[in-house]
Formats: sequence, structure tokens, C-alpha cells
Amino acid sequence: MKRAFTLVEVLVSIFIVSFSLAVLFGIVINTLNSREFIEKGADREVSVLFVMNELKREIESLYYCGIKCGFILQEVGYFGRPFDDIAFTTYYGGHKEIEYFFEPEKGSDTAVMFKRVDLKLDGDLKTGGVAVKVVEGIKTFDVRVFGDKGWQERWNQQDGVPKFLEINAEFKYGRDKTRKLRMIVEVRHKDIIGGKGVIITPQR
Repeated sequence: MKRAFTLVEVLVSIFIVSFSLAVLFGIVINTLNSREFIEKGADREVSVLFVMNELKREIESLYYCGIKCGFILQEVGYFGRPFDDIAFTTYYGGHKEIEYFFEPEKGSDTAVMFKRVDLKLDGDLKTGGVAVKVVEGIKTFDVRVFGDKGWQERWNQQDGVPKFLEINAEFKYGRDKTRKLRMIVEVRHKDIIGGKGVIITPQR
């Protein structure tokens, strides 16, 4: 005579199967979420590298004339960290005014980087043109300039012609991780287009 399962045994079996499925489902979800964060982080790293390389070429072709052309570096802070606003006139891609600036992201301790391009050379590097969002998830963006007075955290047209720029960018990579990029750019000015001695070093 076959022995039937009791109600308690059936309930225990159902509980064990349900618990196992819940654990397995949680592992799968966490794996998918981790993969999604990694993919987003990798895409963001590519975007930041692209922006940094574009900025490098623009700064290498920086044009300085002291009146309608120049270079402005303003130190702005969010979340107790540096997010520097940089505006300048460049030959790269045609004579134009360019500004990179930041706005905090809602619900996050990161900022969005915007790029504003103005084809009208009116001597005002901070207005006009069209601004577009270029990359999200920026944790810090710190720019220092080397010139006649040494390394400066702030710069304006009265300080002469900048010679070298050090740019440090940190961005969100994954759920709790960040990545850093460091760039040193040699500035050429007036009638000289292009530059040399540029170093881009990802810091893991």
C-alpha cells in the first residue's frame, strides 16, 4: 500500500521550492542589473573619452587675441566637489566660441556636462549659441592652467596666454564605482594651430 503525502509535507515542499526559486530569481536579477550597470559604465567611459579628446583638440587650437578672443576658467562647485566651467575661442572646426559647463543631476550626486557652441565672435564667451548635453554621471571636473604665474585654479583674459592645461575628470562607473581620466594639453595660440605633448591616462 502506497503512503500518501501529508498536508504538512506538501506545504514544506512548496515552501522549499518557492524559497529556492526566489533565491535563484534574485541571483538572476542581480546578475542582469550588474551587467546593465557595467554596460552603462563602459558606454559612459567611451563618451567621456570622446569628449576629452574633442576638448583636447579644441584647446590645442585655442585662439587668443585679448579682445574678442580668449580663455575663461571659472571654478564652480557642486556637492563640495569641483566642476569647472571652461570657455574659450578655438580654430578647431572653424573659428568659434565654445563653453563646457555643468548642471547637477536630479536625485544624484553627479552632474551633467553641457557643451555650448557659438559661431558669432562677439567677445562674450558665456552667452549665445546652442547648448547640448554631452555626458551624464560626472563626479568631478577640475581644470588647472599653467602660465606666467604658475598653476592657477582660475583664469581670465587679463592673465595672458595659458601654456598648459591639466584636466582631471571623474565619472560614475557602475553602481558604487568611479573612474578617473587625466589629461595634460599644451596650448598653442594666435596663428598656430595644433599641439603636441598631450597625455591621456585612465586611472583605475
